[in-house]
Amino acid sequence: MAFVLEKLDNMKVIYETAKKVYKRELAVSAAVKELSPKTAAKESSLQMYFNIYSCMRSGKTYKMGTSEAFTQFLLEQILQDEGEEAFMLALTAVKGNAVYRKSKNNAQPGLQRACINAIKKSGLSIDYTSIPVSNLTESTRISILTSDLDKLKASIHVFEWTTGVGEQSCNIGTTVIFLFSYNMKLYCN
Repeated sequence: MAFVLEKLDNMKVIYETAKKVYKRELAVSAAVKELSPKTAAKESSLQMYFNIYSCMRSGKTYKMGTSEAFTQFLLEQILQDEGEEAFMLALTAVKGNAVYRKSKNNAQPGLQRACINAIKKSGLSIDYTSIPVSNLTESTRISILTSDLDKLKASIHVFEWTTGVGEQSCNIGTTVIFLFSYNMKLYCN
């Protein structure tokens, strides 16, 4: 039977560890090792929870899914610990996940409920329909084949890539290597 994250004790310990991973205070492998005896979640599930938290903190659409209860818990904790701006980014990420899942014929109405319930509990004047959705095609990582890079070392130009989310602008924080004049294979994920 699959692990379903519904117990508050599990949510708290996973949340606290996800914060450490996000802040790079703890490596993912060490975090998984630390949490394995404390929860029945599989390693892959723990990694997914860390990734969802990271996406929420940066306002990026994610493809994975988790329980409605954990989604609402994350939203509420992010507001409490990180403030309104972080809360809005988290809402943007969750709404993006809802839109993505609906586009794949896998609508998850619990995502919208989690957002609406977290907004109501917050006391903030936020209309769910006004929450922006980040575009899933915006990528935070670009991998370049090493063999291609070796051939083109002399032609590398570095720039910072910034992407817009609604009216806000968000620096992806990833330095992208852009190669001019060559047919380069780029893989976005």
